[in-house]
Amino acid sequence: TVLEVMEGIQKQTGCSDILEFFRSMLTYTRTKSLRHAWNVIVTVTKKNDIFVLLESMKVYTSMDIMYFFQMLQRITNTTTVRLATLKVTELFKVPGEIQINVNLPLNY
Repeated sequence: TVLEVMEGIQKQTGCSDILEFFRSMLTYTRTKSLRHAWNVIVTVTKKNDIFVLLESMKVYTSMDIMYFFQMLQRITNTTTVRLATLKVTELFKVPGEIQINVNLPLNY
């Protein structure tokens, strides 16, 4: 059910205010709907399952995923996660587009 999914997200993120988590999604993606926000996150991370994404992030950092997106935007001085990844691509002169890769091997 929707309630179970929301409780799962709350448990995985450690966020006591699930509405704040969703507000952050809208803020960091600069979208007006959760569907569009999620589409941006899927485009950037290549993960289409929120629980897989959250688990993948935990392997490499203890940082909250929304805080990670916020820091990426601050470092690149951009307004969205999408623009942040494009800026990193431009800064490092990477051919193609950089994705936030959460598929690195565990022994990386």
